[in-house]
Amino acid sequence: MVVVTEMLEAEITNGGLAQLMWNVFFHWRTVFADADAGYELIGASAQREALKEFRILFEHYEAECRGYIERCLETGEFDYFNQWCDFGEKAMSSESENLFWMESGLRELRLQWMASNARKLSAMMTAS
Repeated sequence: MVVVTEMLEAEITNGGLAQLMWNVFFHWRTVFADADAGYELIGASAQREALKEFRILFEHYEAECRGYIERCLETGEFDYFNQWCDFGEKAMSSESENLFWMESGLRELRLQWMASNARKLSAMMTAS
C-alpha cells in the first residue's frame, strides 16, 4: 500500500495521468485501491480526494487508452504511446496532479510515517 503511493507519484511526476494510465492500464483499479489505502495510512487526505477525481477520468478515458494500447500491440509501433500521451495530457490534465509531485511533501510525510511505524510496516510486508 505505502510502496504503491511512491510509484504512483513517480508516474504522475514524470508523465502525468496519461503516462500513469498507460503504465498501469490493466490493473489501475488495484493500484488506485492500494494507493488510497496507503494515503489513508500516512494521513494524506488531499491525495485520497484527488484519487476520486482520477478514477472518474480513468473510467471516462479507459476505452480510448485501450484503443491506443491495442494498436501499439498489434503494430509494434511504440509511437502510439506518444500519441496517447499527447491526447491524454490535454484530455486528462488536472490541477490535482501537483499534489503528487516531489515538492508536495508526500515523500517526507511517508518517511515520517514509515519511521514511526517500522514494526507495523515490517509486519505488513512479511504477511502472506
